[in-house]
Amino acid sequence: MECACPVREDSERLLWETRFSHLADLIEETGHLHYYKKARGAYRVIETGRELPDFDNLRAACAKAASATALDGVLRCVVPGATRWVVKKAAM
Repeated sequence: MECACPVREDSERLLWETRFSHLADLIEETGHLHYYKKARGAYRVIETGRELPDFDNLRAACAKAASATALDGVLRCVVPGATRWVVKKAAM
C-alpha cells in the first residue's frame, strides 16, 4: 500500500516556492534586494537599500533557492550579482 498523502519534501518544496515567489515579486516591485531572515522560529522578509537592476533570471534564481532550501533546510539568499545565481546566506 502507498500513502496518498503528500510527502514532507513535496510540501516543503511548495512552501519555499511560494515564499521565494513572493520575494521575487517584492524585488521586482521595489527594485531593492529583499531576503528572508529567521527570527523566533518564523521567517521575516527584510528589505535592504541595495538597488538591483532588472535581471532576466530573477525567477529562475528564486526557484533554485527554493528548491535548495527545501532540500537541505539551509536558508538561501537570492543575490543576482555577477554570476546571477543563488548564493548561500551567511549564518545568522
